[in-house]
Amino acid sequence: MASITPTFAFDFQRNLNYRFSNAWERTLGELWFQKITIMQPSATLEELYEWMLETAQIENTNSKGTELSFEDIVSVSHKIKNENAGVALKLNRNEIEDNKYDKAAKWSSDVGSAGAYWPQRSITTLIQAGKTKNGFDGVPFFGTHAVNPYDATSGTYSNLITAKPLSLGNLGAVVAAIVSIKGPHGAPRYLKPSVLLVDPTNTTTADTITGAEIITDPTNSGGNAAATNMMKRRYRFGEPIVVPEFANEPGVYYVGCEANQDAFDGAFIYQERKPFELNSYTGLTQADLDRTNDFEWHCKGRNVAAYGMPYLFFRVEPS
Repeated sequence: MASITPTFAFDFQRNLNYRFSNAWERTLGELWFQKITIMQPSATLEELYEWMLETAQIENTNSKGTELSFEDIVSVSHKIKNENAGVALKLNRNEIEDNKYDKAAKWSSDVGSAGAYWPQRSITTLIQAGKTKNGFDGVPFFGTHAVNPYDATSGTYSNLITAKPLSLGNLGAVVAAIVSIKGPHGAPRYLKPSVLLVDPTNTTTADTITGAEIITDPTNSGGNAAATNMMKRRYRFGEPIVVPEFANEPGVYYVGCEANQDAFDGAFIYQERKPFELNSYTGLTQADLDRTNDFEWHCKGRNVAAYGMPYLFFRVEPS
């Protein structure tokens, strides 16, 4: 094999990037995190988000219409700081010149998949830590939250529901709890849960609940009446998402509303300062290459995942 030249370095790097990009595209087709996550670009180290609470309420006035009440504009601020993530590969000159570098091509393909999967991996970690890790309102993401943190009379809601193993009736009760949540303005939020995430043990039950056109009516005392599947028709539940990462908590499932990117309304946020990319040796001269005995390829990115709105995502435990 010829010595390492700028042309060789360029072709070798181009091959790695080709495999990196192809693996990325292939993996993206299998991901689900986008359904519940707001994708947010970042232009600095730390981003400050401010959520305006929906507190405006119209009230009756006197006969002259002059007794108007003045309201405060209330917001909640949250800082999200980007973090570094990445991995690297090192090959010495002999390994490359002796044509023993097949592992580099395989590595670049694996890294492409890992980079595409990283946001989902980050969101999955947040979900599984949600009973102990605080959200932007200062309490565990899965737990009891104030409807309005600045008004103790506004009431609370909980996105942690227990003693509801997955069944049609129990999922209906969970949906009813979600739909009943009000906003700080006192009116319903009109939430539309449509995302169901389950562990592998709940696959068959979840498929039956969301997929069947006709399903036994649980409100019929005879137990043999059939009715239109309301979970599929009214709430638009699609195919359930089976998450192998949740296998360590059999029976636990999650119900959520899809993220609304335009309204910046989602249960989770994935903030990206710099996408993952492989470095390039394109600019090296022959003299630079002759002095190099070890070649390194770095895959680096800057990003972070964070909690968003807790009323959009519920954890349900069977006991």
